[in-house]
Amino acid sequence: GIGTTAPNVKLSIVAQNLPALGTAGGSLSFMRSDNLVGLFMGIGVLTKGPVAALYIGAPALFMPFALGLDKKKSWYGGICAALATATVIGLAWALPAAIIGGQDYANMIFKEQTAGRVVNAFDHKRPLWFYLPFVPVIMLALLPFKAFWRGVVQKPDWKNSTSATKFLGLAALVPFIAFSIISSKQIHYLVPLAPLVMILLAARLESVPDFTRSFSRVAMGMVGVFAAAIIIAAITYFPRYDLRPVAAVIQPYHDRPMAYVRKYAGEIGFLARLDKPMEVMERSALKDWFASHPDGIAIVRHEADDPVQGFTEIFSVPYKADQEFTILKAGN
Repeated sequence: GIGTTAPNVKLSIVAQNLPALGTAGGSLSFMRSDNLVGLFMGIGVLTKGPVAALYIGAPALFMPFALGLDKKKSWYGGICAALATATVIGLAWALPAAIIGGQDYANMIFKEQTAGRVVNAFDHKRPLWFYLPFVPVIMLALLPFKAFWRGVVQKPDWKNSTSATKFLGLAALVPFIAFSIISSKQIHYLVPLAPLVMILLAARLESVPDFTRSFSRVAMGMVGVFAAAIIIAAITYFPRYDLRPVAAVIQPYHDRPMAYVRKYAGEIGFLARLDKPMEVMERSALKDWFASHPDGIAIVRHEADDPVQGFTEIFSVPYKADQEFTILKAGN
């Protein structure tokens, strides 16, 4: 639900960018802080999956060249140590979750949600160029300013750029290319790269005359507009992602057999404090399942215009834009 996703996105941004930015700026020694970097990467893995390591790991491979380091072996040794720490943190959750969640959940988190999304996504499969049309959208607030275009058309002097500038460029560009190659694509996968791009743009535009003065006025207006939009969405749209009402209805039935119709990603179990896995099945199997489990309940996620019939409805609630969660028991 959105109640847990939004904080996770914020946490992953912090976890994925702070150690890398500190390393690029020279305030942290990578070898002295490899465990700290691994800790932050591990937090990113817990919140957004193994792909979180890409935000730091991929650009870090090129950092010796951006920073002009001589001791490349020490650098890459630190990377390996950080990746090992992040792996241990991720597996400390994933292995028990797979054991407790059952075979279907184990296949989901290890196979479909990881390898499947990289090679041949079962969901959100997009073409290679999917992210490119969003680049001007991300820059939309800057496009009306002549000062922005003057800064863009200036040829970058990468040879004389600072190590931090080179780092920011690599840290944003390498994951962008990697995410374009990966089969599963969602626009919010690029959100953790936004701080890097904004800092790089700010450094680029700092030398452009009159940009700061004109931009500050528009920025204040935009902050007000976006704040109002978020408040409206929080009242009208975000509640449709809240699964706590579903969990509250399910929880009293925790000792009964439970079935879940549609792909299950563990979104109910924790909220309802369930201590045993649900049976995941297709909608067509519900009749036979209720015949063998007359005291059980079924949680069905379906399209709003395609209601489930032939059973007794316990509870139903809208979900996302055009779906519903319906809880059923045997009988008509």
